[in-house]
This record gives sequence, structure tokens and C-alpha cells, in this order.
Amino acid sequence: MFAPDTPMTLTDVTFTTEVEDEETRRVVVCKFAIAPFTLAMADDLNIRTVLFDTSGLLKEAIETVVANISVPDQRLTFAMSPDQGDRRVVLPNVEVVEKLKAKIKRDRDPVVCEAVLKLRFLYPTADQLLYIANGVNETHYLTFEPEQLDLLTSAEDDQEPIRRRPTGHGATAH
Repeated sequence: MFAPDTPMTLTDVTFTTEVEDEETRRVVVCKFAIAPFTLAMADDLNIRTVLFDTSGLLKEAIETVVANISVPDQRLTFAMSPDQGDRRVVLPNVEVVEKLKAKIKRDRDPVVCEAVLKLRFLYPTADQLLYIANGVNETHYLTFEPEQLDLLTSAEDDQEPIRRRPTGHGATAH
């Protein structure tokens, strides 16, 4: 989805429940501020033409926009710094909420776009939940990986290697 270790500020954490298939599940909803929201990020979410003109500049007529996005479930990895080797929080099956709010900040030089992204996931472990709850208003370095990609990669890894008959001096003709 985005480049690995994308810096985002966690601005809000909501603990709630939802009912799915007559089962009540506890979920966490996190809001992240992304500043600047770049052309490459807009490309990743297929909303480039909404925010940027053909030359890659922010559109003049836009002040605030709410864009519909469609992203498959992600595996989300939190880090406290971009060079942190041991990741403290890894969350599977993170849903990227379908709406992204982007605001053009024209009072800055250069003009920038800021965006708010919402993520929803089932309650993680107590240690992970504490890390997230204590991380509000802090910058985290997030890495997103599509869950489907992991399934495809795993299937390839599970296959037997191709075995070839030996050739050369030890080979015999039948």
C-alpha cells in the first residue's frame, strides 16, 4: 500500500464493539494523520486524479475532499523509529476504512496535502493494546502488507523444489 516505514501520527484510538454474524466482537479503530500526503501515496490508493493535476501538482480548486478508497485487508507493523529491527506490534487482518479525508494546506510553503486514514482491527494482545493506547499523538512508522500477498507467497514456499536428474559423468543412459 505505502512505502515501508511510512511515518504517521496516531491521532485517535477508539475501543468499541461490532456485531458480525450474530457475534459481538471487540474492535479498535485508529485514526492516523499523514503529512505530507504525497503523490505516490495517492497513486497507491488510486486517488491521484482527485488531488493532483497531470503535472503532479495539487489541484487549485480543492480545499478538503473525502475520497472513497478500496484496499484489501493488510498486515500492519508498527515501529517507533524507521530503523527499529524488532517490531513491537504486528497486526493481521487490519481493515482500511473506505473513506480518506484529505485537506490542502495552502498557508504553508510549499503547499502540502494532509490526510486522515482510519484503520479497524480486532483487539490485539494486552501488551500491543497498551502500546497503541499510549502512542496517541506520537509518530509511528507503519508498514502495510496485503494479507493476500502473504497467502500467495506461503503457497509458493510450501511447494516442493523441482528435482532434476543428475547430468554429467554420473548419468547413465537407459
